[in-house]
Amino acid sequence: MNHIKTDQTRPECIVYDYISQYQHGEKNNWGFSIPYNLLQELNDDNYFVNIKTEFNSGKMEIVDWVLPGETSDTIFFAAHTCHPEQVNDGIACIAVIVELFRWLQKKESRRYTYRAIFGPEYFAAAGFLQMAKNINSLKYGFFLDMLGNGKPIVFSHSFIGNSYVDLVIENVLKYDYNCEYFQWPYRGMWGNDEMFYDGPDFKIPTVCIGRDAFDTYHTDKDNLENCNFKQLEESLSVLKKIVDAIETDLLPKRLYKGPLYLSRYNLNSQKNASINRMLQKIQIMIDGELTCMEIATKLDIDFKLVKSFVNELLSKGLISKQVTKS
Repeated sequence: MNHIKTDQTRPECIVYDYISQYQHGEKNNWGFSIPYNLLQELNDDNYFVNIKTEFNSGKMEIVDWVLPGETSDTIFFAAHTCHPEQVNDGIACIAVIVELFRWLQKKESRRYTYRAIFGPEYFAAAGFLQMAKNINSLKYGFFLDMLGNGKPIVFSHSFIGNSYVDLVIENVLKYDYNCEYFQWPYRGMWGNDEMFYDGPDFKIPTVCIGRDAFDTYHTDKDNLENCNFKQLEESLSVLKKIVDAIETDLLPKRLYKGPLYLSRYNLNSQKNASINRMLQKIQIMIDGELTCMEIATKLDIDFKLVKSFVNELLSKGLISKQVTKS
């Protein structure tokens, strides 16, 4: 019994036991995962176990898919490949990233370079950061986990908690996402490869996007039948909106002094005084120090409202722009 892994609360399930994967040093223990119901049928006092195995040196394979952009500044999306026979816990997230990158490939231009990184949890991140080229160009990252399990969407913040990608995902979920979502502090959700990317020395702001705890977690029942494909499409839509916000954000600066006479430029709202008051606040903050996303965060408003107003000012030659901070 010391070599059996089972779960009485989920009697039909084969439990995924991962402890040996992260155990340092020589592996000298063995065991089996079996359903609790099957365990109840084992009536003999003793069993003969014959295991034939060997440990060999090998290599770890990591997918590193790069889509070059106008700049070398890079945003990466990562998911793991190491959970056997499980769908939501890994492979479904890879499918979402692949679809995201197919969409990115069709864009006429990309401001940022994008990178997809797939490999075993923890080990791929450690190996990638040690061996990959141009890691200094990595600006922000997203780790995806369990995106189709039927539960509400959840994200955990980067280590500093208010990095640019923190602002982007929170704004997108708050104003573009029509369902319930939750947020956690750094490593408060599941805890994955962000401990490397957004850890000691590297400190690349990385947020994790996933869904809340679910019944088939770490079992063989995390399968295609229990995968919500509409939620995978929904997750893909959220990621596209995140990318669109990052790609279109600007660092605007006024070319005029004082408050703008909005009606002169057909920019005021005739029916909504609160909108006009908000446009006044936006003008004050268009000082060349804040991006549109940062302005939206400080005013607690939809990024699209700020960006639309900034685009109008830009089209009338009233502001200058930079695409990123220097």
